Amino acid sequence: MRYGLIGSPLGHSHSPFLHERMGGEGYALLELPESALAGFFAAKEFDGVNVTIPYKRAVIPLLDEVDDTARECGAVNTVINRGGRLVGYNTDLYGMRFALDAAGISLAGKRVVVLGSGGTSHTARALAARRSAGRTGCAGGAPARGAPGRTGRPGRTGRPGRTGRAGPHAG
Repeated sequence: MRYGLIGSPLGHSHSPFLHERMGGEGYALLELPESALAGFFAAKEFDGVNVTIPYKRAVIPLLDEVDDTARECGAVNTVINRGGRLVGYNTDLYGMRFALDAAGISLAGKRVVVLGSGGTSHTARALAARRSAGRTGCAGGAPARGAPGRTGRPGRTGRPGRTGRAGPHAG
């Protein structure tokens, strides 16, 4: 496999269709059990892979290098094999930033509630911190220890009895 997507489950993925339409070479879906993750990365038999649920955090210790943005987010969604050295990146943050900017949404000083607690939620909290959000909470799951923007209590923004609102008018 030269390029593809790893994760589990992958039945929801539109990635092969999108990559084909953008003129990309063959793009494979590789549904891996967690027990096969270390072996897959040790073999280094790919040029580049995207990483999705539930492995965005689990791949980090299997890589030779993690770029600063991925380290800040605590999640990797792209791994490039650079001559046998596996380098992890996080491109989700740039997509989120673009979406906020295109919609004219500022997070500065606002309360932000991130829905979910998976790898992409860590990225959303890192972006909220970069954009000077006032407070960031998590709803729908407990954030991992040390996650950017963690308030200490899942689903809370810091105000008793409220979980906050999401969207351009939040805050």
